[in-house]
Formats: sequence, C-alpha cells, structure tokens
Amino acid sequence: MDETIIVMNNNKYFLTIPSLKERFWDMFIVDAFISNNDRNDNNWGLILNHDTMNLRISPIYDNGAAFYSKSSDERIASILENDFKMKQVIYDSSVSAFSKDGKIINPLKFIESMNNKDCNAALLRIFPKIDLVKIKELFDSIPLEYNKLPVLSKEQRKLYYESLVYKYEKVFKVIYNKLT
Repeated sequence: MDETIIVMNNNKYFLTIPSLKERFWDMFIVDAFISNNDRNDNNWGLILNHDTMNLRISPIYDNGAAFYSKSSDERIASILENDFKMKQVIYDSSVSAFSKDGKIINPLKFIESMNNKDCNAALLRIFPKIDLVKIKELFDSIPLEYNKLPVLSKEQRKLYYESLVYKYEKVFKVIYNKLT
C-alpha cells in the first residue's frame, strides 16, 4: 500500500490525471464492499494511446474474485447457519491484494482506522450512493439458472446480500457517521 501511495503521489504520469488517486480509493472502498480481494497494481491504472500519447484512466476490470466467488453452495450454507462464522468470513477474514508493513491489509479494518484522508474522502463519496434496496432488487432479478445452467444460487444470493448489509451497517455507516 505504501508503495502504491508513493507512486500515486510522485509518478509523473499519474500526476497528470489528479482524479486517478480518487479512482484508486473509490475502487478500494467498492472492492472492500463487494469482497474483491484481487485488486492489485496490475489491474488498475492508466491507458496510454501510443499514437496520440494521451493518457486516460482505465475502466474498472478484473472483478472475478468478488463475492466469495470460489465458495461452494455447501460452504455458503454452513456460513449462513452460523453468525460467528458469518462475521468471520465477512469481516475478520476480509483481505485485499495490498499489504502494509509486510502484512496483508484487511480493507474493512483499514477503512475503520480512518488513518488515510484519501480513503476517508472516498468513503464519503461512495457511501451515500449505496442503495441496499436497489441492490436487493438486482440480486432478486438474477435468475437461478439460464438455459439449465446455474447462474446464482439461493445461497449465493443470500450471502452476497447479507454480506453487503453487514458491511454497510457495521463498517461503512459507522465510519461515515464519524467522518460527518
């Protein structure tokens, strides 16, 4: 994390696009919210058009590790049955691809620390835009299967939504209220 911050604050290309730092921290907040633990320095940044030499912020991509994507329905069901296990998976075991002082960062605890002003500013930008009702409607609109192929199981739907509600209520809302 420290190296990424140094690059964002000193790289001559990054400095030409001041909103890039905001994009990084917005991604950090959203990745923490959706449990995307694979946002690393290889999947965000700038796109250079070699013909015009214009730089622009890359679109957000590589979200395949979000929402506990490698968990089976059986594991999800066991998580949903136990409040302690649920908190452990959603909160205590939350990780990111970034480290600080040689330790992998728990993004939710990093946000809770309120030690980074840019991260705090991103939470202030992102939190008011989160609409749990619309998110629930979106999850409910995703079919369980399509052409007899599984799309989103009932267990996944429930864990995904409950994890978002937990983070919204227990982390984001608490920190947002402290910051405001």
